[in-house]
Amino acid sequence: MCRMCLEGGRVARSLLMAVVILAAMTPVVLPREAGAAPITLTSTVFQNGVNSTIGNGNVVFTAAGGWNFAGQAFASLASIDSITITMTLFDLDTAPGNLDFNKVTLGLDGINTGVLLNGFPDAVQSTQTISGPPQDPATHIPSTSVGDSIASALKADGRLTGSLFSTDRPSNNGFQAPATFSTTLMINGQTDDGSGGGGGGGGGNGGGEGSGNWNLSLTNPNQGGPPGTLLVFNGVISNTTGSELVLDAATLGFDILTDPSYYILDLDPAFIDTLGIIPTSGYHGPLFFIQWSLLAPLGATGAGTFEVGAALADPVSRTVEFSASVGPTGAVPVPEPASLILMAIGAVSICRRSRASRNRKTRRGPAPVTQ
Repeated sequence: MCRMCLEGGRVARSLLMAVVILAAMTPVVLPREAGAAPITLTSTVFQNGVNSTIGNGNVVFTAAGGWNFAGQAFASLASIDSITITMTLFDLDTAPGNLDFNKVTLGLDGINTGVLLNGFPDAVQSTQTISGPPQDPATHIPSTSVGDSIASALKADGRLTGSLFSTDRPSNNGFQAPATFSTTLMINGQTDDGSGGGGGGGGGNGGGEGSGNWNLSLTNPNQGGPPGTLLVFNGVISNTTGSELVLDAATLGFDILTDPSYYILDLDPAFIDTLGIIPTSGYHGPLFFIQWSLLAPLGATGAGTFEVGAALADPVSRTVEFSASVGPTGAVPVPEPASLILMAIGAVSICRRSRASRNRKTRRGPAPVTQ
């Protein structure tokens, strides 16, 4: 038993504004946009083992013809909301402070998506999950034309090859894409005929049955890391209502057989800053996080659900599943300043109820809630 205080700070102010906005709206269900539905396409293939330099231009890293979306409804893809890539690279030098930070982007079928492949350290093999909308490669502003080009290439043969573009040219910066690792591409978008092929409930990636006028998905639902790691769960909230989507609740449930003091689970500040208002362009970014403590036991694994509610939309809620584990790899990291800020926010805003291994919390407004 505990009390959700939501005292002071950004969390209380944000939720209060969202509730005020919700109360001022006429209580009607917004109509579904005709002829459109969310769709999620996913494919996993092995990397090709390339050992090259970013100065060689459009360097392909996928094997066997690239990602294959056969058997999925790729032909109905009308627009792309977000692209998510999981890959393992060695020595790309795109972590903050490295020489090619903000200089390497993802290519699909030779099309520069504009999605920056940051976070791969110097002289280290690293697996990263990166997500973003199709963007202008020069300005990194979301671009419909880039998305349309990718959709056309996909619909031509049901395949996409992955490659790296770089603005650091000429460059002798070498990297490797080990062939012992696979790479996964996920595309979230909209159909042109209402036959959305993704978003199925009960899985980690989809948040409903594909019907309705909005959807929720996680781009990296299954994560792990050593004690001290900050796990940020990114996702996409699509909005085809034709107007702003107002979220009025967010619930996090998490089952794990370990002491709740070994982690912090909370909504991400970037998601809180939306005030629960999702524009027609949707939301792409962090949704919630888990911060393992430095004392978290190795091997601990938990599974949970993330649910958001929108009382004036169709449907009134969406739910996705996720998992998190404490792994044995690597040295114990020291939280960066941003991680410490998240920990401080979580310390004042999180509510936990522990019955054996169950932790769950819901945010619906600024008033204290007794659980």
